[in-house]
Amino acid sequence: MEIQLQSTLLPSEEICRISELYYHRRGRQVDFDGYFNLFYIKKRKAYTSIEELFLLLNLKGYEELILYHDRTAISRIRLEAGEEKEYRIPVPYEAYSDGVFWYSLWEAEKEEDGKQSPDGKQGADGRQSGNQGQSSDEIQRPGEEPVSNRGQASGGERRLQGMFVASVREEQVCPVNIGIDICTYRREAYVARNLTQLMKGILNRTELDAASHVRIYVADNGRTLEGQEEIQRLAAGSRGRIQIFPNKNAGGAGGFTRGILEVLEEKEACQLTHVLLMDDDVTLDPDLLVRLYGLLATLKEPWREASVGGALMREDYPYVLLCAGEVWENGVVKNPEKNLDLRDFDTASCPYLTEPGREREWYSGWWCCCYSLNTVGRDNLPLPLFIHRDDIEFCLRNQQKGMLFLNGIGVWHKAFDLTFESSTLYYDIRNELITILLHGTGNKKKTARNFVIKAMITAAIRMRYPDGEAVYQGTLDFLKGPEWLWSQDGEALNRKVRQKACQYRPMDEIFQQLPQAEAGQLQRQLEDFLKGFTMERIRKGPWEGKKGSWIHYLTLNGLLLPGDWTQVKLMTTLDSPWEAFRKGKVVWYEPGSGRGLLVKRDYRKLLAIARRTGKLLLAFHRHYDRAAREYEEKMTAPENWSAWKEYLKEK
Repeated sequence: MEIQLQSTLLPSEEICRISELYYHRRGRQVDFDGYFNLFYIKKRKAYTSIEELFLLLNLKGYEELILYHDRTAISRIRLEAGEEKEYRIPVPYEAYSDGVFWYSLWEAEKEEDGKQSPDGKQGADGRQSGNQGQSSDEIQRPGEEPVSNRGQASGGERRLQGMFVASVREEQVCPVNIGIDICTYRREAYVARNLTQLMKGILNRTELDAASHVRIYVADNGRTLEGQEEIQRLAAGSRGRIQIFPNKNAGGAGGFTRGILEVLEEKEACQLTHVLLMDDDVTLDPDLLVRLYGLLATLKEPWREASVGGALMREDYPYVLLCAGEVWENGVVKNPEKNLDLRDFDTASCPYLTEPGREREWYSGWWCCCYSLNTVGRDNLPLPLFIHRDDIEFCLRNQQKGMLFLNGIGVWHKAFDLTFESSTLYYDIRNELITILLHGTGNKKKTARNFVIKAMITAAIRMRYPDGEAVYQGTLDFLKGPEWLWSQDGEALNRKVRQKACQYRPMDEIFQQLPQAEAGQLQRQLEDFLKGFTMERIRKGPWEGKKGSWIHYLTLNGLLLPGDWTQVKLMTTLDSPWEAFRKGKVVWYEPGSGRGLLVKRDYRKLLAIARRTGKLLLAFHRHYDRAAREYEEKMTAPENWSAWKEYLKEK
C-alpha cells in the first residue's frame, strides 16, 4: 500500500515567499534542497515502517533530474522537457541510514534568455514586511492557479508537482483520522484565512490521502464567528467537516478543551484517532496535514501513541526557526537551538532537526501539537489554567508517550521574545508553580519558593512595580488550591488581572510624558536601537549584554544607591536588566508592538515589593504542603471530564 508523505513545496504569495526555504537556484539548475523539501532519513527509519520510497513527479519544461543523498548525486534521469509527463522514480531508501534525500531539476534551454524574476522583496536582514506571501513566478505551485512565467521553457510553461510516497505493508498501516482543534477569541480574519487555506489546500484536493481524513472543530471563545459571512460560507460548503462551537471565554485551555470534548463526542461516529491543537493566529501551509497524516499512518508500534509537535517559525523573519522541541526543567524552558536560519542547507539538515533520540524529553506548544486519542481522553484532559503554560503541563504529563518532530509539520507565529507579556505574568507565575509541583524534581517546595523570589527581585530591579503585584497575586492564588481554581470565572478573573498589569502606550504618548531634553535623548536612543535591530541582534538577546557583579546584586541594581536622573534609559527584552543600573527613569520598549512603558524609581513601591516578598515566604511556610497534596490528588483526576463540562457551562 502506498502512503503520501510530503509534497514538493514552493514559495507562495499567501504563505511564505522566502525561496531559500524551498530551493536554491544555480543558473538553470534548481536544487530542491530547502528545509521544506528535504526528506529526513534517520527519523523516518526510527519512527516508521516504510519499506520502499518513491518520488512521484508531474513535470514539464525540465530536461534532467538528479537525486541526491546529502551532497552526493546518486542517480540521474533524463526527462522529456517538451510535454507534461508523470515520472515514478525509486529512491534507495534501504541503502542509507541517515542524512537527507532531495532532488535537483535542470530547466530546458530557453529560446530567449530572460531575466529571472526575484523571489520577493525583503529587507537587508531578510525581514519580511506585510503578508507572509510573495511567490516566485517561475514555477506553478500545486493547488494554485497558473502563474506567469518569465523563464519559460521552449514550448510553454514549466510545471512541477512532486511528492515522496512510501510503500508499506497494508497490515502495518495505522488508521488515522484527525480532528483539528482551533481555539479563537475575536480573530475573525485569521480564522477566515486559515480555514480558506485548509479548504483549498486539503479538504478540496481529493487526490491527497489526507483530504478525507481531516475534520475541523473551531471553539469560538469570543462568540463572534456566527456573524462572519465568509467563515459561515466555508463551514456550509465543507459538508460537515468544519464545525464551529460558540464557547464561553475560558481562555486557551478552555477553548482547546472544548474542542477536545467535541472531538471525543464524535470519536466513534467519525472514527477519529487524533486531535491536532492549533492556534488561531498562525500562518500554516496545508501540506503540514499531508505530512502529519503520512507520518501517523506509517508509525511503528512503539510510537503509535506518541504526540507530534509543531515546529515554530518566526512571522517577522519567516526563515528563522524559533524551536522544534524544547525542554522544561524545574520551571526553566531550555531551547538548545533557538533562532536557526533555515535558508542554509547545513542548518536545515543539522542533527537537532534530523536525528531522533530525545522524544521523551521534548514538549511542544499548542501553536501546533497533535495527540493520539488513546492518550487524550475523558480521563486525561488539560487543566483549567486559562492561558500560558497550560500546554507545558499537559505535554509533560504525557511525555513518556514521546513527542516527535518532522520538517514541514509546523507553523509561523509571532515571536515571543520581543514583548514583555506583562498582562500574562500572573498566569506565568501561578501556572508554573502548579507545573513545578506536578512535574518538578528534587525539593519542589524550594524550587517553587526560589522561582517566586527571583520573579519579585526581577520586578524590583526593572522598576516594573505592577509586575510585583502580579507575582504576589499569582502565588497566593496558587496556594488556594485546585478547588478555588475550578470555581473561578476565568473571564472575570482575566479582566482583573489585565487591569492591574503594566499598561503599554504608543511611543508618541511616552515622549509627551517627558521633558523636552529627555524626550530628545529617548528619541536618539530609539533611532540607534532601530538601526541595529537585526536578526543577529535578536539572536544575541540579553545574554551577551552587561553581566551582574557583586555591586549590582548588593544594591538591587543600584536602587539602594543615589539615582541617576540625568537621562532616561531605553530598554528592551534584548537588553540585560543590569544595564538600568542606578537609572532614575527607564522606558521599556517592545520591538514587537512598537509600544513603551515609562517607569521611575519609587522607594515606596520598592518597599511594598519587599513587604510582599516577606508575606509570600510566610504563606509558603503555612500553606504549600496542604496545597501540594490537593493538587496531586485532584488536578489530574479522571472525573475532570465532568468538572470541565460544568466549568464550560454558561453561568
